[in-house]
Amino acid sequence: MSILIVSNMKKDLLLLKGFLQNMDIGHVQHYPTVDFAISQMADVMKAKIDVILLDAVCTTENREKVYGEIAKLRQWSSAPVMLVTCYDTRETIEGAFFAGIFDFILKPLDIFYFKARLHIAIKYNYETRKRIIQDYNLQKDLAIARNVQKNALASSLDLEWLQIDGFNRMSHTLGGDMYYWSKVSERTVAVVLYDVMGHGVASSLISMSIRSILKESMTHLSEPVTVIQELNRHIYDLFECEQLDGFLVTAIYLLIDLDSGTIEYVNASHPSGFIFGEGATYTLATNTPILGLLPNITPHKQQIAVSGQQRLVLYTDGLQHDNQLCESQQFLPYLSQRNETDLKSLVQDLQLEKRPIKDDISIVFITINYEGA
Repeated sequence: MSILIVSNMKKDLLLLKGFLQNMDIGHVQHYPTVDFAISQMADVMKAKIDVILLDAVCTTENREKVYGEIAKLRQWSSAPVMLVTCYDTRETIEGAFFAGIFDFILKPLDIFYFKARLHIAIKYNYETRKRIIQDYNLQKDLAIARNVQKNALASSLDLEWLQIDGFNRMSHTLGGDMYYWSKVSERTVAVVLYDVMGHGVASSLISMSIRSILKESMTHLSEPVTVIQELNRHIYDLFECEQLDGFLVTAIYLLIDLDSGTIEYVNASHPSGFIFGEGATYTLATNTPILGLLPNITPHKQQIAVSGQQRLVLYTDGLQHDNQLCESQQFLPYLSQRNETDLKSLVQDLQLEKRPIKDDISIVFITINYEGA
């Protein structure tokens, strides 16, 4: 334990050192002025200080100077500052608190009162340091979890007849958005985009729990109605016994099948996606209840024919909330180039990578080249 005393009053200094020795505090450092302490103490020693005792005459005439010394110490060290002084006026002491002291000890010094006040300051510093370490470890764990979640997002897919690219931006360290796609066969690909309501750790855990079953569900079940039913059952079972109904999930699932020349989809209360084709635009409107609310649902599958080159645009509601993007014509400027290029242009134009956002945002661009199949 380390105590720093700043005092140029010899009598008070001897008394303070005697009190600290009585408390078995052996590591005591002393400097006559604040500026001298700041200039002489190495950073490694400064970091070990538990409490700073500033011995000063704080009267109406010189209180502004003392307040300035307190401010210097607070800026220099995170240790609590205790003002050792004579009582002058209530306003003088109040000003010292505004300047940054943790507590004050009045003269004439009393050892029992001194011990009690100092123990409180030491405990406060201990708890503060412990909380800082805990916060640091938590932030480190969250950074790892963020990387894990980012890596769980599907990478771009570039086939002769199909290109898929995604963008994801979390409004917090962790989020509830997720997209994933998987080849069911050489000519069939399944795509899902879902959004767990809420933000932060809880929605992220649910999102990753869903992600853990997606590959098997999309590869072996693949059929949209069956996959959505499986996702709903999984989400509902997570909270069936906990009476937590706040974590509902919206999702849109597509099965792009070149052999049958169709796109089958189920939209479980997710923002409507769009299919831009040659002379026609289709809306992938909601046709199924939100996931996780009921133990059993009946998804409604819809089918659209694949024709020539088509561009599909899917997104989560964060894009709607943040940019009011909800009409198909707002995506028309981003249909003329390569799939990846158009998505990057949209992200850049809306400044989605830099500016603050209120909700998680995910966007998926899909280009189908039917003639190349």
